[in-house]
Amino acid sequence: MADGQIWRCGAQCQYCGTQPRQAGIERVMGLEHFDPENLHIKRWASLEDGSSFSYKFVPGQTLFGKRRTYQKKVVFAEFEGICSGEILTFEPKDPKVLLPELLPFLYQTDIFLSMLWVHPPALYHRAPADQP
Repeated sequence: MADGQIWRCGAQCQYCGTQPRQAGIERVMGLEHFDPENLHIKRWASLEDGSSFSYKFVPGQTLFGKRRTYQKKVVFAEFEGICSGEILTFEPKDPKVLLPELLPFLYQTDIFLSMLWVHPPALYHRAPADQP
């Protein structure tokens, strides 16, 4: 992109949270498995433990915790799994324009988070799914 050009996140990224749960997936992610300001997944639950989660994520996607966004719970998926509805999954529309590995860094910036529309009350910040 040229210097000074405005970058619109929605033009470069797409929401991927509509993929159905599939057999053969072992790992389950909830917001409790995210560490604030850490882009790596260090823990998860097993599907054998039971879960009502139904959204699939795949390697290369960015997982964004939409509750209490100020905690900056954003991770880069390095494996396939199932996540809760409180986690939004995004990926670049064109990996040649925006590297998938860069997206989680952008989503953790104060500038990005300050532009999110949030629901009141202030203790329950939540990012809407239609606003990548």
